[in-house]
Amino acid sequence: MRHRPVIVVLGERGCGKSVALAQEHTRLLEAGLPVAFLDLGKDVFDLASAAARLRQHLHAGLEQDERFVLLDGLDEGLSDIPGLDKALLHLMQELSEEERCGLRLRITCRTTRWPAVLEEGLCSLWPSAGQVAVATLAPLTRADLRTAAEQHGLDPTDFVTEIRSRNLEALTEQPVTLVPLIEAHAHGVALPATVSDAYAQACRTLCTETRDEGFTRRQGRPPVDHLLAIARWAAAAMQFSRCPALVDGPCTGEGELDLDALAGADVPGPAPQLQCRRHELLYLTESGLLTPVGRRRWVFAHRSFQEYLAAEFLSTSRISATVLKELLWTGSGRARHIVPAHEEIAARLAIADPQLFEDLLAHDLPVLLLSDLQALTARHRARVTQALLEGAPETDFGRIPWNSLDGVDHPGLAAQLQSFLTPDTDPDQQHLALRIAATCRPEGLTQSLLTVAENRAQPVPVRALALRALNPVDDTTADRLLLLAADPQPRIADEALAHLWPHSLSITEYLDLLPDPRSQAAHSLFDSTASLAPEQVATLLDWSTRTLVARGSKSAWAADLAIQAIAHLARTDLPGTTNLLEKQAGQALAALAAHHKPTFRTGMHAAFGKIDTALAAAPALRRRLAGHLLHHSTPEDILRFTRATPRHGLFPDADLLYWLTRWPDLSGKARTAIRLIISSRPRPDDPQLRKAVERARQTDQDLRQATDWWSAPDPLWLVRRRAHERYERHRLTYNENQFTAALEAVHGAGPQTVRQAWSTAIEHLYRTVDGTRVTARSTLDAVAAAPSNPPKGSAPFQALVTAARHVLVTAPVVTAQDIPAWRTGYHRIPELGALGFLLTATQDTTVPQADAARWAGWALAALLDPGEDSALRYTLLQHCADRAGPAFVTAVKDRLHHTLHRLDELTETLASASLHEAMDAVYHWASTPGHPSEPQGDALSLRQARFRSSVGLV
Repeated sequence: MRHRPVIVVLGERGCGKSVALAQEHTRLLEAGLPVAFLDLGKDVFDLASAAARLRQHLHAGLEQDERFVLLDGLDEGLSDIPGLDKALLHLMQELSEEERCGLRLRITCRTTRWPAVLEEGLCSLWPSAGQVAVATLAPLTRADLRTAAEQHGLDPTDFVTEIRSRNLEALTEQPVTLVPLIEAHAHGVALPATVSDAYAQACRTLCTETRDEGFTRRQGRPPVDHLLAIARWAAAAMQFSRCPALVDGPCTGEGELDLDALAGADVPGPAPQLQCRRHELLYLTESGLLTPVGRRRWVFAHRSFQEYLAAEFLSTSRISATVLKELLWTGSGRARHIVPAHEEIAARLAIADPQLFEDLLAHDLPVLLLSDLQALTARHRARVTQALLEGAPETDFGRIPWNSLDGVDHPGLAAQLQSFLTPDTDPDQQHLALRIAATCRPEGLTQSLLTVAENRAQPVPVRALALRALNPVDDTTADRLLLLAADPQPRIADEALAHLWPHSLSITEYLDLLPDPRSQAAHSLFDSTASLAPEQVATLLDWSTRTLVARGSKSAWAADLAIQAIAHLARTDLPGTTNLLEKQAGQALAALAAHHKPTFRTGMHAAFGKIDTALAAAPALRRRLAGHLLHHSTPEDILRFTRATPRHGLFPDADLLYWLTRWPDLSGKARTAIRLIISSRPRPDDPQLRKAVERARQTDQDLRQATDWWSAPDPLWLVRRRAHERYERHRLTYNENQFTAALEAVHGAGPQTVRQAWSTAIEHLYRTVDGTRVTARSTLDAVAAAPSNPPKGSAPFQALVTAARHVLVTAPVVTAQDIPAWRTGYHRIPELGALGFLLTATQDTTVPQADAARWAGWALAALLDPGEDSALRYTLLQHCADRAGPAFVTAVKDRLHHTLHRLDELTETLASASLHEAMDAVYHWASTPGHPSEPQGDALSLRQARFRSSVGLV
């Protein structure tokens, strides 16, 4: 992530965006990287100062490979300087492509204030997929809450218990409201009941904290309530005058509010009046509510404090409804909405202002969701929920603060959602109802949610979300979930099993039901159950053995599971470990040795490496397991199994001495297996092992005959093999001159030969200093992963870049007919590797965007090959599809008739890559009468997939 050009961090007020950016600033400084930090809410006061500071930071360090510019609080800057986003974009556009190359821009902003025009502009400057990342800071978790309590010296269990007993969980999701709760608990003060109470408590605490500025005296300090009244007045003046800072002295810009402008006889508002002279204002600047950002220049410690206090001022000053509308609202008719800079103000006021609540309900519902809805009555929350659901088809979901949906919870929520969970409900309304159910989890929806999940006519994402919204299951629910766990859609089965395991299913039942198991499931099973009891390990080994013996469809996963179980057994000193458990482990190994396919499956080498490492620390267990294998497997299976495992697996050279010293006691079957193992290896170099082998050879004629080749002249086959090995080492040794010649061949190649020339050049990069064979695992990142990839900036690197660009503009255009029905086979289109190299190394491909057919062919090739499910594949797919434009959509439609068997897979890929135009094309194509029902059903789920993508669910 550090090398991504642009990262935008979004989140609601007080969620820790600024802290996260400050931490990144510290990490960059510690790493010795060039970095500039600018707080847009405190360090700039008008467009001129903002432009000057931004230009200074953007142009600094241009000679560096990477330079970081961190911009905090864009939303605060926009509140004070409305055109700040456009100014920033303009300054970015002034930079040349070369100047932007090393720039690493980081921005924080409130979710609802993030300008779409800025995001679109940034994406146009960095058009490759993944170069502009927009992430949302997740709310604090219960684990974070416990950690925070411990850091403040509190008992985390007691603190969490009190929070839950008073239904204050919502206040613990953001640091700005969590801190007052912790401080109140630490001092024995009653916990605040609402978000507003939490802010009130925090502001009172900050008013008691002082900062000595050297120009006031402690005597005559106003009481806390007096300072708070002045703070409300200052906050309102700054909020609605769009002044980012208070200053004491000459103003240096238009966006500053002079302290003396606030001074007067009294604080504006109802009687009794409190004095608001310069004397009291200076005391306010000393409090923790304000923070200095320059000489005699202050801003509020956090923007949310300013908004809370400004809202309090409007509420307590009895501002007329007419004036309030002028301050908060803009637009008319259907376009009427709250001024974006004042959304939080309106949200806070709506709690106590019935008319404002009604206006927001009718004209700007997303703002109402920012309110502390739990402070309202259940009837009010029910009205918000109903308006939200009824308006779903026409709502701009980009403005919905999804983390705030828990605020609509009320006692009648289940009954209210019930009518939106029927088959004939509008899809957007149904999906939104499911989102609310999944967030609030009201009791009483179990039957309706299960009915949605069981309806196979519903799109798969909808069914899965219905299962995710379920509360803990009972026996009746478990029976229905068992049927869903056997659903042909793996996603549905996974969601059902998540409810059933481990409470309602045994390990064996869970493993039998698990759909499409992958190797990582074995690891996650052990990761989530680090304290497996001996009987659980025994169950896992028994299931793995039975599955391997039966050679069913889950054999490969059973092999992974058996290896993980044995590694777990070797690493863990299980209490009550018995000979029976080791016997089961041996049986699993024997079944694995007899089942050849999983042993040689791709990825098993790494799995065997883990068991080898675990058993290396438990040599006695390794020998006992090897002994079981010797007595219960055929010698041929043992030899094949040993060759498939790294460092000879259960029979390393160190253990051969162990077995040879026991040679007279071994059974005939075991001796045969050891003979095969010893005779397949060169004469041992270790003197002690060689002596033991010689003793065994003297007493065992068969072993002597099997190893006679050690003493005889090398047979012809061995001579040839060793000569071939020397030749291969020489051929696989990297030679820069040969690599340069291969690149020159690429430069001179034409359309019919350039692909082969590029492939040959890449083969040179997989040659090593010592001639060790290294195989490319991926075509797309073949260059980056190559052991002899030249360093960036070197002459060979520049020659490689030039060759890659020549390949892209010279290779024949890829058409739909060039791609087989089942998969692309990237080796057929090696220029995709050149494209992947240029995208990651230079962000410059030199292929004109106008060459839409070429871009469309590459995008189609990336789409149709599931063999490489990597981030680079999606980056390349998005990059090519963006440049191909309508040509990519046309290419996809041309290919659909040949890929009916893969339609579900392709739509998932398009959804993951957010290629909405292509998704719509598939939807319309599949909706045409006459298409097969299964692909049509898959494609019809696209509308829901797109909806989920738009709200961040995909």
